[in-house]
Formats: sequence, C-alpha cells, structure tokens
Amino acid sequence: MGTDRRQVIKLVNNNQMTKSVLCIYIAVFVSLVTLFSNCSDEVEKPAPQVLAINPEKGVIGETITITGSNFETQSDQNTVTFNGIKASVTSATSSMLTVIAPTSTTGPITVKTSGGEATGSVFTYLSTDKAITKFSVDGYTTTIVGNTIKIDVPAFTENKVFSPDITVSPQATITPASGELVDFANAVSYTVVAEDHSETIYKVSLNYIYGLKSIRFNSATKYYDG
Repeated sequence: MGTDRRQVIKLVNNNQMTKSVLCIYIAVFVSLVTLFSNCSDEVEKPAPQVLAINPEKGVIGETITITGSNFETQSDQNTVTFNGIKASVTSATSSMLTVIAPTSTTGPITVKTSGGEATGSVFTYLSTDKAITKFSVDGYTTTIVGNTIKIDVPAFTENKVFSPDITVSPQATITPASGELVDFANAVSYTVVAEDHSETIYKVSLNYIYGLKSIRFNSATKYYDG
C-alpha cells in the first residue's frame, strides 16, 4: 500500500514538472515571437531619392512631377519644399509625387519622409513681369497710363517716325525693340513678353496738341505747351 502511494505521488510530481516545462516553453516561444515582431517593426525605411523633376522651370501654381524612389504612398506623409517653402502634394506613389509649386523663389526641391530626406534639382521660377517701365522719345513728352502710351506732338508736326528708348521688366522682351524706328502715323502695338511667355500689349499713339511750341537747345528741338 505504501509503495502504491509513493508511485502516485511520483506520477503527480512528474505531471506537474511536465506542465511547468511546457509553460516555460510557451513563455519562451511567445517572447521570441514578440521580439521578432518588434524587430520587424523597427526596421528602418530607406531614405527617399529624388531622380528628376519635370518641368525644371515654371511659375507659382504650376503642377510639378517628382520622380525617384522610396516615397510614401500617402500624399500627406511626404513633405516637399521648394527652396524651404512647403508645397502641396496632390498625389503619391513610391516612385512619383505630384505637387503644386508654392509661392517661393528659385532653389532646390527637398522631399522628406519617415525614412529620411533627399534634395533634388533646383527648380527655377520664371518671371511673370511684363511691363514697360520707361518709354521716351527725345524732345517729346510721353505718358504711360495702364497699357496706353501717348506721345505729345504739335498738331502741325509732319515727322511721325521716332525711335523710342524703352525699358521693360527684367527678363522680358519687347517688339518692336527699343531704339527701332517706328512710324506712328497710326497707333502702334508693342508686345512685351515675360520670361514665362505670357504677354502684355501696349497701344502707343501720337497725342496732337494745339499750341505746342518748340525751342532749340544744344541742336535739339524741345516742345512745350504754351
């Protein structure tokens, strides 16, 4: 009877040890799974790369495409700046971003994601300025009002051909060119083209004034009212 009791106690102890070992194995397994899961979560994402921008020149509000790699696929998870000014990202894939050029100045485009930051090519802002800032005709008074320019001449004048000295906005061009001889018998259109290819047209005409008198000064004729 005593022997049977000892065998039962031994069997129970063995079962308890087996359960304990099993619990230990389970705990170790769970710990390893958690560890590997955390390692997987902590793997660093690769930094983005900017390979090209298109176009490389443009104006404020223009749509720009940035191609590269390792971009976030959610638009708002990509931070794009033009020379330090944040741009609006309208669409995103891992290899392409579409953004709107913000109000900024010429400078590099930078893309920042959770994986890091990359700087790409310089985006050049094209000037939209297209104004005539000076229009003068030697010996005559000229007036610029809006897109209309008047050259004051005596009512009796026969000479209607002049070569105006013209200054326009930086980077802009004008046709007819400054210094070019032009017949103003009828109104003449001057076209100013900005760097971004937008245009402004000025109408230039003679303003005939009765009573306009002339004087000679240093071999040049000057006209005045009175």
